[in-house]
Amino acid sequence: MANALYYFLGMFGFDHPLHEIIVPMVIGPVIAAPIFALIALWFKKPTFYKTARQLNVFGFVMWFPAVLVGILDWIHFYGASSNLPHDAIVVKLIGAGILFLILLGNILLYKKIQPESKFHLTLYLAGAIVVSVIGYFGGDIALMGKSGSSAPAVATVAPPANDGFKTITTDKFTFAWKVNGPLVDMRLSYPTTGWVAVGFNKQPVMDGADIVIGYVDKGKAMVEEDHAVGHSHSPEQQNGGKQTLTNVTGKVENGTTTLTWTMPLNTGNPHDIVLTPGDKIGLILAHGDPDAQDFTSYHGPDGRTGLMITF
Repeated sequence: MANALYYFLGMFGFDHPLHEIIVPMVIGPVIAAPIFALIALWFKKPTFYKTARQLNVFGFVMWFPAVLVGILDWIHFYGASSNLPHDAIVVKLIGAGILFLILLGNILLYKKIQPESKFHLTLYLAGAIVVSVIGYFGGDIALMGKSGSSAPAVATVAPPANDGFKTITTDKFTFAWKVNGPLVDMRLSYPTTGWVAVGFNKQPVMDGADIVIGYVDKGKAMVEEDHAVGHSHSPEQQNGGKQTLTNVTGKVENGTTTLTWTMPLNTGNPHDIVLTPGDKIGLILAHGDPDAQDFTSYHGPDGRTGLMITF
């Protein structure tokens, strides 16, 4: 169901997580409620007590779709992975439960306690604190546990070796390529027995990237070419393109998976960039867990790196 929903939205060019759109409809009203209650108290404006109550009810109503789309985002963009920042997930889950009880409790008490009661104000303030904590740790998940931002790293490409391959080594990944007319031979390795992947884009981001992903199963290389939309990817033929990889091989030696293949500099696929020698391109490298022999499992918060290279 989740993939069908996002596929439908993708038909209209929408590929953004839904939770980040819906959750402000909870955060905003819940934080605004105590503000209006305090205005009513300090400036003797009883009408604002009603506003605070309405904001509390609206935040409670929007709690349900916010949780629902959060689950759908988790399934679609992260493959229902448990590799997200654990502490942040726990805090968000507990916080969401506490917030639900606070909002519901306030609603149930409206008929028993006068709206100007400081008990309501206390619950409004508690809700604002809880939702702020949830938002803080939600940001930690969005940043995958990394604070701050910086320009993408620029990798130094080693001069061609005797075999003619240019090579970069970063975060235990080794990626090498050699241009041969309209084609390019590529080689990727990482110390895992699971899948490895490389993506090509204008910037080192997943959205819009041309991805080559694969693993070795009983000595046979299982490799496919995918197109990424948002934080998910699927085979090129499902995105109006075609598989362009040839001469595919793979091996696992001493716990390290190595894949080799040949592909056109210009795949002809509608979303792919053209690989032009001398141009700067974004490169993303990723790997799965040792037992992840598939094309769909999530790489986790530490299983991906991105950088700019001169191709």
